[in-house]
Amino acid sequence: MSFFDELKRRNVFRVGIAYVISAWVLLQFIDLVLENIQAPDWVMKVFMLALAIGFPLAVIFAWAFEMTPEGIKKEKDVDRSQSITKHTGRKLDFTIIGVMAIALLWFAWDKFGNDPQTTSPVPAEQSIADESTVTTGAAAKSVAVLPFVNMSSDSEQEYFSDGISEEILNVLARIPELKVAARTSAFAYKGTNINVSEIAKELKVDHVLEGSVRKSGNQVRITAQLIKAADGYHLWSDTFDRELTNIFAIQDEIATSIADALKVTLEIKKNTAGNLTGTASTEAYDAYLRGVNQWHLRTAKSLNNSIELFEEAIAFDPGFAKAYAGLALTWAVIMDYDDVEPDIAQANANKAATTALRLDPASVEAATALIYSTDDILQQLDYSRQALAISDSFATTHQWYATSLQLVGDVNGALREYQLGFELDPRSRVIGINLAYLYLGLGQIEDSERILRQVLSFAPDYASGKSLLFLIKLLISDRATAESAGLDAMRTLGRTSNFVDVYLDLVFEPSKRDAAIETILGWPRDDWWAPENPDVLGYGYYIDLLASVGAMEQARAVLRDQVATLPAYSYGFFRSTRHIPEFVCDAEVQEIFAKTTLPPLVAPFPCEELLR
Repeated sequence: MSFFDELKRRNVFRVGIAYVISAWVLLQFIDLVLENIQAPDWVMKVFMLALAIGFPLAVIFAWAFEMTPEGIKKEKDVDRSQSITKHTGRKLDFTIIGVMAIALLWFAWDKFGNDPQTTSPVPAEQSIADESTVTTGAAAKSVAVLPFVNMSSDSEQEYFSDGISEEILNVLARIPELKVAARTSAFAYKGTNINVSEIAKELKVDHVLEGSVRKSGNQVRITAQLIKAADGYHLWSDTFDRELTNIFAIQDEIATSIADALKVTLEIKKNTAGNLTGTASTEAYDAYLRGVNQWHLRTAKSLNNSIELFEEAIAFDPGFAKAYAGLALTWAVIMDYDDVEPDIAQANANKAATTALRLDPASVEAATALIYSTDDILQQLDYSRQALAISDSFATTHQWYATSLQLVGDVNGALREYQLGFELDPRSRVIGINLAYLYLGLGQIEDSERILRQVLSFAPDYASGKSLLFLIKLLISDRATAESAGLDAMRTLGRTSNFVDVYLDLVFEPSKRDAAIETILGWPRDDWWAPENPDVLGYGYYIDLLASVGAMEQARAVLRDQVATLPAYSYGFFRSTRHIPEFVCDAEVQEIFAKTTLPPLVAPFPCEELLR
């Protein structure tokens, strides 16, 4: 009998096959358990090592020993005529078939049936907001796309590496079963040394995509790797060396590879240049990326630059929907940063957004821009719901929807939408400060300060946040911390003079109050960011401050001026603010509001309850 026949007779092959299949099933189960308890990577490696060592031992055991009715005996001690290896072999065949069936079932479940969707419950509050929810928490299929590192010799190519990251992020965000961390939050880690597991924990995701971009002339090299945050395991990685004209194909490949690794579906038309990006023109795409970079800076100069660059992209490719969407978003916010006539900004936002939606009906950015393309608050609410129907993963949609809800007095709906937006983008300064200010309006001072300090923990240079903290300390009459907060805000704003004492006189020195009020109301309202401007709070907070010290006549005068000169969202929420009910319930104030174009409140303001 040959050695091969002897191996077969002693069932060595069958034992080896049974061992390998059983070990695979066991490893899948162990991996699932360890992932759920978030065990360190070395634990899995120990199990794998143990099973690897066990394989040769199992084979040696099958060769040297035999199962007999009397128990395990050395093979050399068993009479061949009494051997039952044939019978044992048949049992092993059934065992192999059974284990293979389990393995196939496991594989089918893992590929087609394992699709957990974790959503946070929305409280059943009386609200006119719709009941749409967003994916929250650490979903099994969730990812953060970190800004790719610019490896080019030219630092001005930073916009290109950032743009590649953001484009991949935007494509992945369109996959319904995948939760993608917002751009603001993911890009907040740019240039930091925070490890992947910590970033994933803060952003509530289980996977992180990182990479680098090197651009030189017409050549580009992109390296990307998808990391499982729990154990640092690389699910996928690759390097792409292409000509710049193939940049669109690279993005398609990266996005497809990520979708495959996470077992989610991304529909791509094969061999179509610019399928995911929306353009086949490298010139249009380059101008678009520059425009996006300028949009995120949010200054008067950068937003005007952004408009020029988006228009340049459109000139290269008139069918480039994303360029129109970027243009719409820019016009929708520019009036808050530059002296642009609201009517002109809104008309331009509406025109660009409408064109973008005609070219790409799935553009949530364009649908969101429509919200601020009108002063009609009821129309804003309709636009908000339409945008959320396209996608509920764009944090800005929730933020702007919340503002409109607040303007009609639906404070519960507004609170929910701000919270959803902040969960989607936990490092957004603007959403965080809006949520903090709403909590203040509801009289929930502790929650307001908690959110505000959370924002300042990752944005310590955020001057607007420092100003709101100063207001809170003034409103709760905490002189020592108010002075400290005021000085901190003053330093962050880069003020050349110290006028914090004027605010302290207003709140804490009744004999100096009238003089302080006259001084504050005499300060310039324009160029708040100018170093020589003495104001630390900002005109928008004057009503809160004046009403809190009983200066009703002056607070009403500020309200009249804001109604006459500012958009409705600058003063409309005062109709439903709870922390100064004496002001809101004042007959003259109610008369002022009645003469505005604000729609009726969804529920009467609870004056009797709050003034008891």
